[in-house]
Amino acid sequence: MLSQAEIKFLKSLSVKKYRKQHRQYLIEGFRLVKECLSANYPVEKLWMSEEFQDSAHGAGIIEELTSRHISWEVTSGRSLGKITDTLHTQGIAALLPLTLLTAEPMTRGNLLILDSISDPGNLGTLLRTAEWFGLETVVLSGNSVDPFSPKVVRSAMGAHFYLSIYEKNLIEFLSGAEGRTYQLIGGVMKGDPLEALQLNPESDWALVLGNEAHGLDPALEELMTMKVTIPRKGHVESLNLAAAGAILLNHLTTKN
Repeated sequence: MLSQAEIKFLKSLSVKKYRKQHRQYLIEGFRLVKECLSANYPVEKLWMSEEFQDSAHGAGIIEELTSRHISWEVTSGRSLGKITDTLHTQGIAALLPLTLLTAEPMTRGNLLILDSISDPGNLGTLLRTAEWFGLETVVLSGNSVDPFSPKVVRSAMGAHFYLSIYEKNLIEFLSGAEGRTYQLIGGVMKGDPLEALQLNPESDWALVLGNEAHGLDPALEELMTMKVTIPRKGHVESLNLAAAGAILLNHLTTKN
């Protein structure tokens, strides 16, 4: 059973300050926990309600926990409702280590780079999309929404368990020696048509997307190797950022 001290601590992880301080975050719900276990992502603690434990989903989760020698605790649905962020608890939650990378060496391979993303749903969907298209690394500016906030984690649907997520000063990174090894492709409103994009197959690329309302920072835009635009065929002024990111990633991974 969750103690009052545990409830207070776990509730605090809904705030970015405490997630960063403790280097931990909470996930909730059957799908996220199942994906976490499937990815062999480390689990520090796990709780489930009696109702969940006795359900078909619960039996499957318990089988996986047992095979991996991960212990769990049974608590009340009411207690779980106090620590989770959604209106109706699904009866299961897990405490995970938070791995937001900063100074560690970057891995090679294509990148998604995101500047000043403000909407949690957009960021979560972009993380999910990046993982879908086989990317392993996403780089964020420090002023983007926290990638480990509950809304981002829910929107990403398990992408966190497969991605290396970095937080960097993008100007320094992209203008430095490491950044210059990439073909920097900026998604902009007024660039070359996407169909005209020519990639060098000998070099990795990085897709760089900017803020939902303001686009790429002008200083970042100057660093781009190529600037591309998704041609508009209808009348609306712009695409949702996550939708645009999906179209661009599909095109880039198909060409690559």
